[in-house]
Amino acid sequence: MADGSPVINASMTGFDPYAARAQFPILSRQVNGKPLVYLDSAASAQKPRAVIDALVATMEGGYANVHRG
Repeated sequence: MADGSPVINASMTGFDPYAARAQFPILSRQVNGKPLVYLDSAASAQKPRAVIDALVATMEGGYANVHRG
């Protein structure tokens, strides 16, 4: 495309990269007016919104003391 954005036809691939990207909150950030590009490594991994929500729910109410009560 003329604006430099990639041309991706999701119907041909069966995979919608924009829908996948939307699941990762950090990827909605912009740096210098452009979408953040995150290059992952084995040392770290971004988490999708569903995982973040599950972790928060566990931290808010899922912990219990072992061997008490």
